Amino acid sequence: MGRGWFDFRSGPQKDRDYREFTERVFSGGLAHKKRVRGRLEEVLHQKDVTYEFVYYVALKDLLVRKPKMTFQEGLDQDEAERRCGGRNPERAGGRYGGKAGRRSMNFSERTQVFIVAAYYRHLTEQFGERGKAAFLHGVKHYGMQRGSRMAQRAIRAGETLDYGTFCRYGEWVSSEEAVKSGTANVMEIVSVSPDFESHVTVCPWYLAFQQLGAKEAGALYCSCLDEAINQGFNGDIQFHTVQTKHHEDCCIFRVYNSGMTAETDTRKHMEFVKGFDYHCAHTFYAIGEMVRGIFEDEGEKLCGQVLGDFENEYGKEMADVIRSYEKENFNICPERK
Repeated sequence: MGRGWFDFRSGPQKDRDYREFTERVFSGGLAHKKRVRGRLEEVLHQKDVTYEFVYYVALKDLLVRKPKMTFQEGLDQDEAERRCGGRNPERAGGRYGGKAGRRSMNFSERTQVFIVAAYYRHLTEQFGERGKAAFLHGVKHYGMQRGSRMAQRAIRAGETLDYGTFCRYGEWVSSEEAVKSGTANVMEIVSVSPDFESHVTVCPWYLAFQQLGAKEAGALYCSCLDEAINQGFNGDIQFHTVQTKHHEDCCIFRVYNSGMTAETDTRKHMEFVKGFDYHCAHTFYAIGEMVRGIFEDEGEKLCGQVLGDFENEYGKEMADVIRSYEKENFNICPERK
């Protein structure tokens, strides 16, 4: 469905692709689409069926694109995708559990930033420069794990670990909260070849760091995160964070000798995109793993303080979602479980 960050299609191409997708899922046109949404509202006894409607669209598109797949196989694959996407009904109160069933929708870029900022505050207050070094090490560990999962999926599919593949296997899209508030990520491609350069002019993470008064934490986090993700994917890719919005008017990312062209397919594999409950849990446990390793018992206590801060801010239910990922192995693709 999505093209990810980098979309080189012309206007007519976009229109054609959207038309093909719509005809695939809603063969009866707009009336068909309205009937589906209306039926969901009727069956679920609720007006907001956005989450369930997206679930229906994803499953229907999957079954149409893979006609040999049985309905049960489609359900099984979607269930695996929902688990890796942070939408596991066991973690979210049931497939159609009303507000509880859509609990992951409460997680966003801002909740992720809250965790990052809490770690930075406690680490620097308790350990000074050692804490800052541990923070950077934890962020890089988190990024490397993300990049490695992307590479694992690409290798499984027989794809080359180049930058185009990196774009297709990204694990996130802007949250619903960011989209609704008009703060979703905005990126402009200024060069494709030989060096691929992109400028980010709107970033929900940057805004959250500013709003939470965590500017220093944000500057350090953003200075190394994207490079760490790329290193985890393929260290031979010459990806560099040139500047970030914490110091300039936009973020600039440059990939030297990228191998990208205007024809490079960058459509994101939406089945591997994760909800922000997964991203928040991964952030908490990845940084925490390094904190505990470095500071031992004191680090364990500090991790508890971070989760306590999160619970005080967002409530026990959301904190329990984070706790439910305690046994998750973030080094490997979760859909392999």
